[in-house]
Amino acid sequence: MKYALFSLLLGPASVSLPPALGHSQAVKDPFDIGVEAYNAGDFRLALSEYRRAAEQGNPDAQFNLALMHYNGEGTPQNYSEATKWYRLAAEQGQYRAQFNLGLLNYHGEGTPQNYAEAIKWYRRAADQGNPIAQLELGVMYDRGLGTAQDQAEAVKWYMLAANQGNSNAQFNLALSYFKGEGVTENYFESRKWARLSAEQGNAEAQSVLGLLHAFGEDTPQNMVRGYMWLDIAAKNGEMTALEMRDEFAAGMSAENVAEAQRLARECIANDLKGC
Repeated sequence: MKYALFSLLLGPASVSLPPALGHSQAVKDPFDIGVEAYNAGDFRLALSEYRRAAEQGNPDAQFNLALMHYNGEGTPQNYSEATKWYRLAAEQGQYRAQFNLGLLNYHGEGTPQNYAEAIKWYRRAADQGNPIAQLELGVMYDRGLGTAQDQAEAVKWYMLAANQGNSNAQFNLALSYFKGEGVTENYFESRKWARLSAEQGNAEAQSVLGLLHAFGEDTPQNMVRGYMWLDIAAKNGEMTALEMRDEFAAGMSAENVAEAQRLARECIANDLKGC
């Protein structure tokens, strides 16, 4: 299963990005006062000052005000009010507001669930280069949510996000090459992207990399390397990797298993680099 941020959101803190930074100017405007108050934990004052700035048309203030309404900071939680302010900021080109508005439309929070509207706002944020929005837009095309399924279009957006270092997009790209979905099957490319994602700690990518080594897909078969990556993935909580690792161990010598475990410990100690 390819990775999608929206499928893993468990609470408000994961939905929204951090508040925008303050502007530097000699006389503080309401937005800057709001930033200082928020950082000091005075949410009521922050809310009041953000609202003043937001009503003056400041898109960053509108974004932060929406965020506070979404999280219930200094005010009762109110998704509808959050949607209202996100939309005002998004219409002014605030990419974080565009992304969050896409998420709210995807989940149906503060607005009726609307995948087509989610795609619209993801695209606007993605067009500004936001890698998370690019990942989500790719997933929408991959799954055919709010649009006709188009895996080639999905790969296009995964690639843009992956090239910015997004580990989840790198993993999705690895799977696309492995399965030949939206792109010609290519185990070399699959292994390349799986490694980049695995080195960032993505346990699913570590599992894929382990399988590519174990089965010798576009690389000489190496059960020790395969076991090593599966062991690392298992230590990161990937249960499927744990099962496969133990299955492989049954057909390996004790010496090879011990060597693979040593390499896994060494790899982890080296922050997964050069393994």
